[in-house]
Order: sequence, then structure tokens, then C-alpha cells
Amino acid sequence: MDDDEFDARIRDAAPVVAVPANLAERRADLFSRTRKRQGRARVGLASLIVSAVLIGGGTIAVAGGDHMTPWGWMADNSFTIERPAGENCFVGIRVKWDGVSEDDPMVQDAKSILNSIDLASLDISDALAEARSSNTTVPEISRQTDDEMRMQAMVTVAARMTFDELIARGHQLRVGHEVSISSDSTACR
Repeated sequence: MDDDEFDARIRDAAPVVAVPANLAERRADLFSRTRKRQGRARVGLASLIVSAVLIGGGTIAVAGGDHMTPWGWMADNSFTIERPAGENCFVGIRVKWDGVSEDDPMVQDAKSILNSIDLASLDISDALAEARSSNTTVPEISRQTDDEMRMQAMVTVAARMTFDELIARGHQLRVGHEVSISSDSTACR
């Protein structure tokens, strides 16, 4: 069987479709209802945006401890930049340990220190300047957004503060008896 014969058999087997006589009227009615809905949706969307701007402004930052992350683990501290468009930026930071148990005083102190840091009020200017400087040297496709660099700077400063405080409290970090700071963040594109 060649292609022409196959096409003819398919056309013959297809059901007969009757075109309604008042198709133009139905089309006009459908389009007029759609335009009315679009007008209401635009008014509703504009009202929502105006309300959001009046209440909160451009972006809202939320920080705190003991947050469940999008990846299913509990963070010792976290920070979220809520964006009006809906895709929030989230970073979860936690203490990890090697060679010690979770109930070791050093681990508990590290968790307590990290949890007590107010990420929203950190002075991240130096770390952010470093992140921006190194961001210019990577290929365009790998560059971070400003929000991603801010989150990276927060993690860097929070980790430094945690380690400095651990040392101030007399803890000694050595191979096989140490804690580290780990973080995961969502892409903020």
C-alpha cells in the first residue's frame, strides 16, 4: 500500500463532522465572554499588585531558625527573600560534624550560635564585595544574580561568626573532631 492509498483510507474512515450553521454567532459570543473575563482578571491582578506594593514593597526578607527546607531537612538557620513574582529565594544553613556525636558540646554550641545569628541584620558588605568581584570572572552562563550573591555572603559571614565564637568558647577544631557549616539554596533567577 502506498501513501496515497493509505491517506484515502484514513479520510474514508474518519467520521463526518457537521459544521454548525450559526458558527459565526457562537464565535462572537465566545470572544465577547472571554474579553469580559480578561477585563475582570486584569482589574483583579492590578488590585493585587497595588495591595502588595502598599503593604510590603518590593521584596520581603524572612529569617529564622529551625526551618524545614525544600529538600526535607531541618536548617539551623534560614533566610528567604520573598519575591512578588512568586519564586522565592531560600537558603538553609546547618551544622555538620565529623568525629563527634550530635550531643557533643561543640556541636550543640555551634548549632546554638548559628541559630542565634540574625541573618537579616548581618553586615555582609565585605563578603558581598568579594562575591561580586569573583562573579565577574566566571562565564556569563554561570554568573549569580544579586540575590544569590547576597545569600552566599550571608552564609560566609554566618560561618565565620560561628567558628570565631566556637574558638572564643574554648573549642578546638582538629581533623576528626570538627564541625562544618553546610548550606543549600534555591536558584534566584
